[in-house]
Formats: sequence, C-alpha cells, structure tokens
Amino acid sequence: MDLDQEGEPMKFLSYMRTLNTPLFSGVANPLDANDWIKRLEKNFDFCKCPTELKMDIAVRFLAGDAIHWWQKVERVSYMKKTWTEFKKGFKMRYLPPEARDSIEQHLIKLIQGSMSVREYESEFWRLLYFLLDDNDYNNNEKADIRRFIRGLRPDIRIHLISADFNRLTDVIRKAILIEENIQEEKMRKAATATFTFGSKAPCTDHASTSRKNKLGKKKNCLARGGHRVGPCTICPSAEVCYNFGNQDHISRNCKNVEDPVMPPTKRQALFAPASSSGNKDPVTGKQV
Repeated sequence: MDLDQEGEPMKFLSYMRTLNTPLFSGVANPLDANDWIKRLEKNFDFCKCPTELKMDIAVRFLAGDAIHWWQKVERVSYMKKTWTEFKKGFKMRYLPPEARDSIEQHLIKLIQGSMSVREYESEFWRLLYFLLDDNDYNNNEKADIRRFIRGLRPDIRIHLISADFNRLTDVIRKAILIEENIQEEKMRKAATATFTFGSKAPCTDHASTSRKNKLGKKKNCLARGGHRVGPCTICPSAEVCYNFGNQDHISRNCKNVEDPVMPPTKRQALFAPASSSGNKDPVTGKQV
C-alpha cells in the first residue's frame, strides 16, 4: 500500500470531524440513536467516503456504553467487520423491535399541548421518520394526516377536522396559518380592551372623583376620548388642568385665572366653623 492509500482513512476522518459528526455514547433513547446513524450516513455520502472505510471511521465516533458494545462485538470472531454488519449490529443493540413499537405508540398519543404548530410538526416528523425506515410500517399518508390533526389543539383542530387533505404538508401549512390568525385575533382583542374610548375605568392620575371645575361639572380625562375620572391605563403620566383641561400644567399652577383655588364643597360650607363677624348660618341663612 502506498503512502496516499495509507493516508485515506485519516483524510476522511478529518472530513467527518469538519462536518461536526457527533459522538454516540449509547443513550437509551432510540430516537437519538436513529438520528446519529442517519447523520453518520449523510456525512459519509457528502464526503464520498469509500464503503470499506466507513466502519473504521464510524467506530471513532463511539463513546461510553457504545464503545463497550463494540469491544464485545470485536471479540466475536465469526462476525464480518463491514459497514453493513456494523449497521445491523447497531440497530439490534440500540433500535430493537420493541423500540419501534414504543415510538409508534408515542406518535399515536402525541398532542400539541403548549407547543407551537411548528414545534409539534418537528416532533411529529421525527417520530414518523423513525417509523418510515421500518419495512413493517404501513406508509399511509391519509392515516398520518389523521394522526397529525388529532393531536392539534382543539381551537386549531376544529378548522381542519372536516376538510379533505391529500398531503400532510398541506395540513401543516394550513394549521400554521390558523394558529397565526388566532394569535393575531387575541392581540387585537387585547389592544381593543386597553385602548377602547369611553372606558369607565376610574382615572386618578390627572383628575379626582371628588374634584369639580368651576362650572360644577366633574372633570373627565381629556387625553383619550373623555373616559371617566379614576386610574387611567392609557395616559398614567398625563397632567390635566382642572380649570380649562389643558395638559401642560395642573390647576394649582394655572395662569389663566386670577384665583385657581377650587371653591369649597357643600360639605365644607356646611361644617365651616362660625366666626364673630356676623356670618350667616349655611342652612337657615340667619345671622349667627
């Protein structure tokens, strides 16, 4: 073997590392095991790695329990050390038939819950791709469409359940649009509730429920459509003059009137202390 041939494994191993091929540590999750072997095969195809080198390179990306598994395999003298045998042994160890049954049940029971449609779609495809590699799986797109729709949230599912779809991708696209419309409607309603003119919420930031202007009329918030006085959720920092409604100052700083002080209320006049200067009784009008 010449030097160029001896350097081939290292060259392709370097290519695989450049492609960020992950290590496989022998996790119990069959989905992760399936993702790893698929990623390995895609990277091999991309760098055009020769078949006779694939097994030796794949072993360099094993770790933990997977290393121990391979060491046991190597001690079996009758097993052929080829890429095909490596994949067969790997699937028997980490992707057994019972794992396939578990994934299928997971797919059947999968629901959207708090996930977005895109997140739900991603998990659905991950499970489905695992099963599509199984020759025993009945690849029926109509059945997959029914499974996908059944797992959607009720407010989305109700718009799809009676429609007739032939492709799963069409269902997913429609579900995403419905979810976006629902979110936009929620935002619109929230904005309407916050900025509705004529709100009866109290507004205490720039008027008081007990204060009146000089004409004896209760002051309204002038900043947003004249809603009643009390806490204002729209213009909490506004300052309104109680005398003329201007928003650049408050009544005690008003320069538009000679005496901006508010007149006494009836209660203040009724219970005002009597003086010796001949004041009249506020009720009878007689001199006291």
